[in-house]
Formats: sequence, structure tokens, C-alpha cells
Amino acid sequence: MAKTLVDHTLMKQAEIEATDEELGRDDSDPAFNLITKSYYKYQTERNRNRKSVWTHSQHVHLLEEPEDEDEEPDDADTVLIKFHHLTPVNLKRYNAVKTDTTKIKLKKEHFERYRHREVSYWQNMIPNVLKVPIAKKCHGVQTTRLSFNHRFLAVGSVHGDLIIFDLWSEPWRPIRGLQNASSVEDPIIDIAWSLDGSQLTTINQEGVLQLWSFVSGGLAKSEARGLDLKTDQQGFAPPQLSQLVVLDVEAEEFVFQQGPFTSMNIQDGEQWPSLAAFHPCMSILGTQDNVCISLENGDIFKCDMEERLHTDDTTYKKVPKLIHKKIKQDEPNCIGQEIESELFRHHRRPLLLIGFLNNLKDMVSVDEKGYINLWRYNRKDVSSYGWFTPYKKFRLDMSKMMYAAASNAKPNVLFTDRQAQGRVTKTRQEIARERAEVQATIDSLGLSDPWHHEPMPTENTVRQVYAPRGDIPDSGAIFHVIIRHAATQQLSTYFTKIYKPNKVPSSRLLCCKQTPSGQALVFVLLFPEYPPKEAHMTVIVVDLHTMSVQDMRRDIFLNAEQYEECYYKDVVSCDVSRPFGPTGTEYLFLNHNGSMSAYSLTSGMTVMVTREPTAPMPGFKGCRLNSRQVQVYPQSHIAVAGTSGKLYAITYAKRQNFISAVELTDSNTDEDRRVMWKAYQTWEDHKSAPVEIRVDTLSSELDVPVHHSVYMRALIMECMDKAIQDVEGEPFTQDAIESHADIDREENYLALKSEVQDRATPVSRPETPDTIPQRTRPPTIATGLVSAPLTRQATEVSQQPASEPSVPPSRATGSVPALVGGASVRPSQHPSHQSERDNEDVPASRPETQQDDNNNDNNSAANGGAKPNDDTGNSRPASNRQGTGQGGR
Repeated sequence: MAKTLVDHTLMKQAEIEATDEELGRDDSDPAFNLITKSYYKYQTERNRNRKSVWTHSQHVHLLEEPEDEDEEPDDADTVLIKFHHLTPVNLKRYNAVKTDTTKIKLKKEHFERYRHREVSYWQNMIPNVLKVPIAKKCHGVQTTRLSFNHRFLAVGSVHGDLIIFDLWSEPWRPIRGLQNASSVEDPIIDIAWSLDGSQLTTINQEGVLQLWSFVSGGLAKSEARGLDLKTDQQGFAPPQLSQLVVLDVEAEEFVFQQGPFTSMNIQDGEQWPSLAAFHPCMSILGTQDNVCISLENGDIFKCDMEERLHTDDTTYKKVPKLIHKKIKQDEPNCIGQEIESELFRHHRRPLLLIGFLNNLKDMVSVDEKGYINLWRYNRKDVSSYGWFTPYKKFRLDMSKMMYAAASNAKPNVLFTDRQAQGRVTKTRQEIARERAEVQATIDSLGLSDPWHHEPMPTENTVRQVYAPRGDIPDSGAIFHVIIRHAATQQLSTYFTKIYKPNKVPSSRLLCCKQTPSGQALVFVLLFPEYPPKEAHMTVIVVDLHTMSVQDMRRDIFLNAEQYEECYYKDVVSCDVSRPFGPTGTEYLFLNHNGSMSAYSLTSGMTVMVTREPTAPMPGFKGCRLNSRQVQVYPQSHIAVAGTSGKLYAITYAKRQNFISAVELTDSNTDEDRRVMWKAYQTWEDHKSAPVEIRVDTLSSELDVPVHHSVYMRALIMECMDKAIQDVEGEPFTQDAIESHADIDREENYLALKSEVQDRATPVSRPETPDTIPQRTRPPTIATGLVSAPLTRQATEVSQQPASEPSVPPSRATGSVPALVGGASVRPSQHPSHQSERDNEDVPASRPETQQDDNNNDNNSAANGGAKPNDDTGNSRPASNRQGTGQGGR
């Protein structure tokens, strides 16, 4: 207030001196505005350079509009990340040209195959709309956050309540609840989870940060009724979270109160928290006790909560850290409640994101002006003032190069099939011959991807503008304009014209998201109309390992009304899915102006759209959502969950008493999945995602609830059965298959029992050159008439050929070798292999020795050809598993 009054007084006196009039110029006078703008511009320059010096040597002139007063020059070591050299996906050409090498041609072919199969694969993603009701008292949903394993969804309401849902249950079940007892709304604006999901933080609009434990803290019945949290069929009522720490801005608890920073007076006024994230400095117990808090001025606190969490425990000792060990300081700095905090300072604006490289390494932060900082928790990165500085600084160049035809340049028409009035009419043969010659000339130019593609439906033609290679000088360059017939793709017109460049800044940074893998940042920028380009949103991906843009740029065009909505209102929201197993890529789910769509971050292709059922979409083969069933409002925010082999596009909004989720189920066949994955692997630039964050549509659960060892033995038996059927040429009956499965299950459990007993009571045997210590092998194999576990018995190495058993081919005697325990078991007892066995030595590691066969035959004879392992305790006849159509093996 005082500063404004002083400025007004100075300007008024300057006007009086300049005009020799008592009142000076009128405020509407252009000269008055010129003097005023110049004054404030030079005042800003003075404050930035030398605050103690004010020079009057500048001339009063304005050649262009002054820059934003908040804009400050970049540091000398700030790297500019540019993306305007990338060709949008819809303009890329993947067909090979003459100048391509064999390697480039093959790469284009593989990528073209992958992108088409990816869209076709999404055609069989079946959508299903789910609705999860929210209590009316919550007044809608303000924000949500998924846990790192995507099992839990934390929902923060507009009123200030918190509800956590378990996405692994069907339907989604609330498992924790927290009610805002006050009648005043205090929306939760941010939620953060720890890596293990045991803790989370919330930030309210009134400047209160709370740290919660997932351990139950109890919930009163009145609170449960207020949130409409009802007990389930088992009588389970969701309890509330346990509160651990509370920091309030009104108590000045986000200001340094102890340590060197207090005497330095480095903070100015109250500091409000806006974002939070758990720092990955894990202890040997896997706990995360450090929380990073972003303030509105761009500062980041790293708060060590360990001592605060164990204040009442006098016997507690600090647990050593395994990752990001704490840097010891002579005199620590503390904020409210004596919480030791470290300062990370470089940003000058509010942050949009705090994350960590690969979710475990260096910290990454992004502010609303596109500045990206990488922070390393290292003593070398501590400045002389005592706070941490980024070891790498970047700025996203939020502008792109546009081109416009020079107004004083005339086009040089080299070919056209249009007959102008007053000229000699050409014959069709002459036009065709001239078209072929010009087309050959165009092919020899080796033009790259077009800069602009514009359908002209009134003329049934398509116009493409090609820019020359390299940078375009300010004076302009010659562009190639090619017009083709839309139906036949024949050349209609070809001319060249001079275009001049112009750098068009982005209107707004709409979204910034980190991928679930923690390896990339996704930006969505808004650009105004610049003929011939329409207004559009641009999606780009920045690789956090190389800090460069990936070769994927997607332009989403908007009409004039949509652009105005995006610029002035909060009608754009996005989120990135976990890597989808069959296609191997992550997807950007975007809601703009009430229309939800999904884009591949690998190919840039549109894989899902929301349209009216009757709206035509020629050529689109992806997933299509019915706009009448999927209700997405313009102000709806979006979150994407990937769990239980499905993708969920979750939408929510203020004043909306429910959460809507589009469940996407993969209905493709196993063969479709195999072909899709093969296409991804064949592409040279594919990346493998860790299984922990991948959404696999194939379940790893067993068909029958049995021990995994028993299940693996059954799989090997099944392979043997298939081999026998192939040899015999006649399939088993269904009764025989079921009978074999029952027998195998019993025998495999008996083998497992024997193996467990052997491990519990190991027998020490001396190893000699003539003996082999006993080692149990997992599979069970039928030898003769008795099934026994495959074991390596301590037998002497026999060089004599094994006698041929007088039994039909069984699992052990089939003519096809079977893989047992990772080794190939030779079918030595089959008559067709007897001659080979007689002429070779028997290796010491082979389990099928004559002694094993004789022992099995003797055991069978001793039991009268019966098996003693009947459930009733009585012996039962041994199954004659011959390779016949009746199910014998």
C-alpha cells in the first residue's frame, strides 16, 4: 500500500514538471501510459541488478510490450528442452523412401506393424461403467490419489473428509474413513502415499498438513453414518486412520524456528503448503519417515519425522537408513514442533509436481512456468547458505516454431491439372505425362514428414506443406506445397512458396504428470490458433534419464469454443496408466471439455474415444465409449488405476456425489496377446517394464487351489500325456483324463510329503567317486506299474544296458523325450530306443537305471499288482496306463 502511494506521488510530480500544469496529463493520455510503463520497467531492472543504485541514463522509449515483471533470466547452466523439431504423430510417414537405409526401412516396418496392431488390440477392450456413491455431506470429491501398488484409492472430499477404497474387492469397498467434524468446508487439496502404503499425508485448503498411519484408529458410529460407511456382509465397519503429526500454517509451523536459517531471516511472511511426497530415504525396516513439503513460493522442505513419531518412547533408537543416508549437520534447522528440516531452494513459483526418479532415486520438481530441477541428496549440492541447490536445471521451451506464407512472395507453380480460363487446354495424355515427370522430381527431393496437412473437402483434395530440412532463417525459406486428389491420391497441384518462421508461445501449461514407473514426465500444453494451424493441445514426453524429449508428439485440435474453455476454465485433466502388459506401453487418459480419450505414449495413436453411438468414425478401430453411458463432465478430473488385470479410468468432480469408473477388460484371445507382444518385442526401441508395475491381463493364479509344486508336477504329467497321444494317434477319453488327474494329484502330494520329510531330517552320506548323493527332483514319473518320485538314488554307476520292461509305453517309456525338472529324460525303455541304449554308456546322472526299474517291478509284484495308497487304506489295482484311446498311458 505504502509502495503504491509512493509510486503514484512520484509519477504525479513527474507529470507536473514535464507539462508545467498543476494536474499533469490525464490518465487516458497515451503519453501518460508510456511514461508509467517505462518507470516500472526501469524500477524492475534496478531491483534485479543493484538495489542501491538508481540510474537515469536510460532513454524513455518502448519498441514493444514490456515483459512480465515476474520473468527473470535463466541461470547460465539452465538447459532449454525444445520439442518443436518433433513431427506430430498424425503427420508422420512410416513408408520407406529412397534415401532410407535398410536399417531405417526395417525399423519403420516394425513400428508401423506395432502401431496398427495396438489400435486393433484395443478394439477388444470391453468397457463397463461402475459407480461408487459418496455421501452427500462430502459435497463432492476434490482430489484422489492411488497407492503405489494401485490397490488403495484415497478420496479427499470438498468438505474435508477422507475415504479409502480397496480396489481388489468387488465391488470396491471402503476400508478407512475420516470425517471432518466441522460444518465449514475445508477441501483436501493434496494426498501422498508412502511406497509401502502404510502412511499417507493430506493437505487441506486452510494450510494444515497431517501425517496418517494406515493402522486402525477406530471410528465412531456417528462418523460412519455421516460418511454413509456401512458394514459389509462379514460385519466389518471401516475404521479411521491414526493421526501421527499435524502442522498448521496459522501456528507458523512452516517457518524455521531454530537453527541458522532463523537468524538469516530467509523466509518472508507465512508459507502455505501446496504439495507433499514421501522422500525415499528408507530405513532397514523399509519405513519412510521423511516427508518433502512444497510451499507456495517454490521452496521445498525435507522434514525428518522420525523423532516426532517416537517422542513418547524413551527407549527408541534411530534406525539406520539404507537409501539416502542422512547428512549430519553441526546445527540443524527446525520448523514447528522441533521437526528437523532441510531446505531445497531454487524455484520461484508454485510447483505442479514433486516426484522421484524411478520412484527411489533423485528428486524431480516442476513449477508452473516449466522449470524442471533435479535434486541430489548430497553434501556437494549444499550451497554456502546452507540449503540444497539442484545439480541439474532445465526449462521446457513452452513455445513452438510456426510458419506463415510471406505476403509479398508469389507462388511458383510447377504443375497443376486445373485448366485456367484463357489458356490452351491440355489433353489428358499431356497432363498424365507431365504429372509423372513432376512426381518423379518430387520423389527425388526426399521430402521428410509434412509440416502441415489440411483436407479441403469442398475441392475433394488434400493439401500438404513441406518445410526444408534444418533451421529456417528469419528471412524465410522455400516450402513445397503439394495438393492431391483425396480419392486417388494423384498429384493435382505442386508449387513452391516462401514461408517465414514465427515463434508462438504456449497459452498455458495444462497438465504435468509423472509416469508410474518414475522414468518420464508427460506435459500437455495449450497453443492458440495460428493459420494455417488451428488451436490445439500438444502432448510431449520428457525422459528423466536423458532429460530429452521422446520421439512422440501428439497434437489434439480444438475449435474456438473449446480453446476458450481450456484457457479460462479448469476443463482439462489427465493421468498416466501403468504399463499395459500385452502392448508394453503406458497410456495417457485425457478429459477435455467433457470428452474422455486415451493415447499411447509409445506410438501416439488414439486407442479410445468417447462418441455418440450414431456418430461416424471412419477408419477408427480402437475402443469406443458410448457418451450416453459414460457421463464425464467438463470439470471432471481423471485418475487411472491398473490392477487385477484391468484398467480403470476414474472420474470425479466437485458437487458430484459419486465416483464414476470405466472398467476396461481385455477380451482378446491368447493368440492375439501373443501376436501383440511379439510385435512390440520386434520393434527395435521397445522397453521392458518391471512386473511390479505392469498390468498383466493373464492371471498367474492356479486353476485349482493346490500347492505350486504339485501343480508343476501335474503340468509335466500333462505334457507326457500329450506326447503319448501324439505317438498313439488316438486321444484319451474325458473319463480317463479326469481319472489320471485324480491319481496324479494324490501321488504328487505323496511325493511332496516325502520331499518335505527328507528336508526336515537330512541324512548325511559320504560322497565317494562311485556314489551320488541322493537329491529329490520335483516331478513324479510312472516307472513300470508304480508311480514314484523321480529321485537320484545312491547307486553304483552301471555300464550294463538296462533290460527291456515288458510293459506298454507309459509316461516314462513314451517315444518322445519329456522335460523333467529342466533336464531331458530319455525314453530308454521304449523298444525303438533299445538298440541305441545298448551302444552307449549310461551317464552317472541318469535317474532311469536298471536298479530303479527292478525295484519298481519288485514293489509292484509284492503288492500283487496293486497300489497300497488307497484313501480307504486298502490296496487297489494299479492303473494300466497304456497308450490307448481308453485313456491308458
